[in-house]
Amino acid sequence: YYFAQANLTWDGGLIHETNQLLDRGIQYRQWDWMLPFFAGFNSFYFLKDNDLGSSYLMESARRPGASPVVATLAARLALDSHQTSGAILFLQEMDRQSSDAGSRKLIRQRLSALLDMQTLERAVEIFVGKFKHLPDSLPALVTAGIISQLPVEPYGGRYVLDPQTGRVSSSTDLGKYPGR
Repeated sequence: YYFAQANLTWDGGLIHETNQLLDRGIQYRQWDWMLPFFAGFNSFYFLKDNDLGSSYLMESARRPGASPVVATLAARLALDSHQTSGAILFLQEMDRQSSDAGSRKLIRQRLSALLDMQTLERAVEIFVGKFKHLPDSLPALVTAGIISQLPVEPYGGRYVLDPQTGRVSSSTDLGKYPGR
């Protein structure tokens, strides 16, 4: 499986075939967190399918020995696929299962950011319902009295609103490097 991942994807460009092979390994090697990680990586990196990549990475994160970074990356891909609620539920599950203080800190930081973004997106929906247009920026939610203050972004950046879609993101891109 490891050989196939290293050679069939990078040298052969056989991404779908590699993931089919990895799927068999995932089924039979329940202890191996790397196989769903590889399939997830292939899905989001080569196939540009964040939703599928997130599913694989969530499976990987649930397996023994997986780095907590895998869980935060899975949540990030779910967020990119507009699955914020799913990402939050997944991180809450990972937080409950984790006994390592460092892992819990990393997971809780990502969870805090996702909860903030979900709250802000709901506030944008309320704003639209009240004023029939998207706000120009997040501070407009405070000015309109929908929220009392903007939350503090846990990665040191700030939350930003896409005025065309109403989606909320982070100026730090929520840890493009998920371990930070």
